[in-house]
Amino acid sequence: MPPRLHPFNHKVGAKVRNRRMMLGWSQRQLAERTGLTFQQIQKYENGVNRIDPACLMALSAALGVPPAWFFGDLAAPAAEPDPVPLPAGDQARRQILTLARAFNRIADNAMRERVVTLVEAMADADDGAAA
Repeated sequence: MPPRLHPFNHKVGAKVRNRRMMLGWSQRQLAERTGLTFQQIQKYENGVNRIDPACLMALSAALGVPPAWFFGDLAAPAAEPDPVPLPAGDQARRQILTLARAFNRIADNAMRERVVTLVEAMADADDGAAA
């Protein structure tokens, strides 16, 4: 049995996957931009393999984020899953990704805050209607 990898490997891999998806790239496209194989990208994203520093630098450059971005919120491994459940189903996942990509294109921080406020108000109203 292979040694168990540290939970940070899964978290860093998830950040790679999320950023790649925000950019609308396939694993193959990211691999081409980094000189890695798509199988390596797949293993990194799934936390199966540790990302060595040289690969992390290549991923950082390709994804347009500083290397520290991969570790910004990794103070400690989470003991529990995210308390906010995501909607199930492919359609919901596509909608979330479409919304995230569009939000990412908004350059004006004040506009971004208004979008967040609007979506939160809509969700709160929906919660009240469901109760």
